[in-house]
Amino acid sequence: MAGKRHDFDSPWKETLEKFLRSFLGLCFPELEAEVDWTRPVVFLDKELQAVSRQARSRRQYVDKLVQVTRRGVESWLLIHVEVQTQPDAELPTRLYRYFNRLHEVHQRPLESLAVLADDDPKFRPGPYRLGAIRTEVLFTYPSCKLLDLPEERLLWPGDPVARIVRAHRVAQRTKSDPEGRLREKWDLMSTLEKAGLMPEELREVARLSDWLLPLPPAQDIQFE
Repeated sequence: MAGKRHDFDSPWKETLEKFLRSFLGLCFPELEAEVDWTRPVVFLDKELQAVSRQARSRRQYVDKLVQVTRRGVESWLLIHVEVQTQPDAELPTRLYRYFNRLHEVHQRPLESLAVLADDDPKFRPGPYRLGAIRTEVLFTYPSCKLLDLPEERLLWPGDPVARIVRAHRVAQRTKSDPEGRLREKWDLMSTLEKAGLMPEELREVARLSDWLLPLPPAQDIQFE
């Protein structure tokens, strides 16, 4: 497992698509409460791709653009979510640029959210500042550091994303320890049936957790 970049991005992309409400409830509960979940949720992948084509560097993050309806208000809201799995000092700059491009195209209220899914407790990017002498732009955005989520919160029943975050943490701390990953993956997967999830949620969480926790062939045979 060592020496090869772990594929956190693909499982997180599917997590956002399948469990958006659970994700917001865990990481951004105030925003989750503002969404009318009885109305359609639309993922604007093509619109986001059109904006992101100008990105020059190799992507090391997952982002999603979602259209939702605000609770009690007959208007829709755009939510741009970025999951950053590696420390990246360019994060505030990139979020600001995306905010400007998306707002220019859609002319709608937009929330930019940053998920700091790395394993460096010191990586805590601040706002983006742009200015000269007397003129300044200050761009702030909500962020959620997954390392800050207490372990007991990740054990709440009926929360699929909390269980996926647990698998994410296991993947980070066992990236160079296949035997340790085998033990922790077994413990995590064997307790999923007690997580209070609906059958379809259980299947998806098990699949995504398995995806986050690949094993070398010898340990994979033991696990199976």
